[in-house]
Amino acid sequence: MPTPTRETVLSRYHYDPLDRLVDSTSLEHSTIQRFYCKTRLSSEIQGTVQRTVVQHDDQLLAQQQREGGKVAATLLTTDQQRSVLNALDATQLNALSYSPYGHRPRENGLLSLLGFNGERPDPVTGHYHLGNGYRQFNPVLMRFNSPDSWSPFGAGGLNAYGYCAGNSINHSDPTGHTISALSRLAPPPPPRPVNLGFQRARGATTSKPLMKSSTTASPKNSQALTKRRHSDTFDSLAANERKINDAIINNTQKYDLIGYHGSTEEHTKSLATGLSAKYMGSRNGTDSGRGFYVTPDYESAVGWATVSKRAESSSPKIFGAYTRNFETLKPGRDYSVNTELNSALKNHVQIIIKEPAYSSVRIKAIQNKQSAIRLHSHEAPF
Repeated sequence: MPTPTRETVLSRYHYDPLDRLVDSTSLEHSTIQRFYCKTRLSSEIQGTVQRTVVQHDDQLLAQQQREGGKVAATLLTTDQQRSVLNALDATQLNALSYSPYGHRPRENGLLSLLGFNGERPDPVTGHYHLGNGYRQFNPVLMRFNSPDSWSPFGAGGLNAYGYCAGNSINHSDPTGHTISALSRLAPPPPPRPVNLGFQRARGATTSKPLMKSSTTASPKNSQALTKRRHSDTFDSLAANERKINDAIINNTQKYDLIGYHGSTEEHTKSLATGLSAKYMGSRNGTDSGRGFYVTPDYESAVGWATVSKRAESSSPKIFGAYTRNFETLKPGRDYSVNTELNSALKNHVQIIIKEPAYSSVRIKAIQNKQSAIRLHSHEAPF
């Protein structure tokens, strides 16, 4: 005779082929369906209620709720960690508060779909499904409910159940695998067009890309720019963009060298025009995900350029990846760090630049070793 069990199933969870939590069913609530935009939760449907999150990049803006023919909007106020602190509806401002590890009293109610660090709390347990359902973080116990598959010898850290290495104030863990540092400084304001290498002549109808210089253009040169035809400017755009890139990268005081990329001579022109998601991961080199791979170790980049199969038909070449301010790039979204064991190159660090950062990265062929940025202590594997 089978022994009766005392366990009660409170909720059931279902995942899609990408291992994302797509719906949950509980005894007290109807089924909740989840929908994502890239890696962020964008909307939920529960019965006749539909909730949508309005956000721009990592900034939460508002939440919209539809039920039948009624539509209600709620403006959200967040902190630097994306935690929702205030929810302003049509009648009043509702303040939310959390413990340092994200616990929120249940009597606060579900004023916002998202909560601590911009994550969705489970309606049954109050836990957070980090990594879109990879692991549940328990804000009461201040730890995960299950161990990390990357621990203890990988990037997950020695404590397979620990959250943010005991520092939840200065770090977050959106993936459930590795912590991400929070930048204390707000990103700098976007530069003026003149700082981007563009200068408009008086009376001109189009902007002419120019190299930065300590001297100003003479009146004669300004008149010449004014008389140039639009078609001439369009035809010379590619050449001028390369000049702008050279001028920007040569100004080492304003640009940081992220790392080195080992490739071949034949890619010099294409890389000088900028990174493109169309070509990232189309061949080999996707062991740590799609992206543009660089390393802060110059010798490792030389080794990759040498052992490349494409070097049989082209000469090895070393490229430098530059950005205006590396501190403005966000770990996890703009780049990730990984280590790799290679018998020919020994241990070295991989920095995988991801698609959101492609527009802010410039690539230039270099001849000698330069000074690269230093990774944060929690990112460096040494």
